[in-house]
Amino acid sequence: MISFSPSFRIALWKQPFLFVRLGILLVSTSALASAFLAARAQTTDPAVFEIYTAHIPPYVAPIDGFSLTSNKVTGSLTLIVTEYFSSRGLQYNLVMLPWSATYKRVQASPNGLIFPLDRTEEREDLFHWIVPLHTNEYYVYGLKGKAPQGLSLQKVAQDGAQVSCTKHSVQCTLLAQGGLPEENILRVEGSKIPDCFQMIMRGRNLYSVFDPLVFETLAKERQSDSNKLVRLFKVGERTSYLAANKNISEAGRNQLRQ
Repeated sequence: MISFSPSFRIALWKQPFLFVRLGILLVSTSALASAFLAARAQTTDPAVFEIYTAHIPPYVAPIDGFSLTSNKVTGSLTLIVTEYFSSRGLQYNLVMLPWSATYKRVQASPNGLIFPLDRTEEREDLFHWIVPLHTNEYYVYGLKGKAPQGLSLQKVAQDGAQVSCTKHSVQCTLLAQGGLPEENILRVEGSKIPDCFQMIMRGRNLYSVFDPLVFETLAKERQSDSNKLVRLFKVGERTSYLAANKNISEAGRNQLRQ
């Protein structure tokens, strides 16, 4: 703690504006220190990159086949990403979490990256898009024999039906962009494709959105009867990327793009 002599305290009392000057000096010094540290962080190479992903087979899957959280991950896109880092001599930690947790974690981690992340207009300014990985197609599915002919998002809305999707997922974005009102979009926190499948089977809602390859792969893994659902119509496609936190340092971006 700083202490002042009696004579100095008297001088301060007689010159009250000196307190203001001292306060401004302290604030200015603190601001300069913060700016220096921020600038230094922007030029410092990250020691280790944190990569977050989710269980989206066959693109990403745990080696044991069933865990939702793991640091032992395989899959077609996993191999592309790990080779991308290895070929550049970059160190990384790779962790698989449920999708909603993955999306939140990368936004809170300055050295964080995420894959596969579909590039959308809403996400454009939230991430640095490092490298494209794969183009995904998305379709609305419903119960076989119960979905009406010529179904569309407009017809779903007219019927008052709901289409489920995982919160923060591109499926929800595509439904909204396709004109489906918010009350007809069932955004489920932390849901997985098997969860959405079971919701339809239990009558919770009539439809959901899947990538056909992911849907078929998961159905085989979980021994679910995928034939009970039918692919109805396409709602869109997006290219998925390896993407970085918007606040990653310039040095980190340069390392990733070298």
